[in-house]
Amino acid sequence: MMLKVNQLTKSYKSFSFGPIDIEIEQGTIVALVGPNGSGKSTFFRILMNQVHEDQGVITWNDENVRYKETSFKQAVGYMGIGLYEVFEQLSIKELTSFVSHWYPNWIMSGMNR
Repeated sequence: MMLKVNQLTKSYKSFSFGPIDIEIEQGTIVALVGPNGSGKSTFFRILMNQVHEDQGVITWNDENVRYKETSFKQAVGYMGIGLYEVFEQLSIKELTSFVSHWYPNWIMSGMNR
């Protein structure tokens, strides 16, 4: 698996993100580090198609992720906690059970709490 981001941008009234270029090979661990407001969450929201980019292309295994959204999301397994604030009354186990519905290969071992 290879994730490629090419010339990704997003602009708001008071913030501009990008252009970003990055290639991530399978098995690579990447950390996004930066101060609040630097675009870390914006990047993930664009990547997961929760926010639409102004320009740029994201490919996964040489295919545009917009055309392979379900399989891409299942492979990535992103769980942005900020998106689930409405479920804050749930335990981690309950929230994990809820989210795992969309990930057929999710392993629940170690979730005894």
